Amino acid sequence: MTETEEVIVLDDSKYFLILLLSLEIKDSEAPAYLHMRGLKGQECLGHCWQQLDGSWDARLNVIYDDATNSDSLLIGSFDHRVDAIIHLWQRRKQAFSI
Repeated sequence: MTETEEVIVLDDSKYFLILLLSLEIKDSEAPAYLHMRGLKGQECLGHCWQQLDGSWDARLNVIYDDATNSDSLLIGSFDHRVDAIIHLWQRRKQAFSI
């Protein structure tokens, strides 16, 4: 079993972004998740994951699309996690309009 810890790095009272730290990976490689607080709890709206080439993809969750075979929309691919986080955070209020 892997021990993980969620660390909130951005929070505007409605939306918050966490890093999911684990003993198995370096903190600098930890994925980030965008959440929204609502009446029924919290909902994950998107994420930043490191790719095999070392780049970071920022994605918003969307309804599954057969044409693209995906349930997420690529916001962009970035050299650094902080850039992916910034772009995901900037798009947080557009998550439900996509």
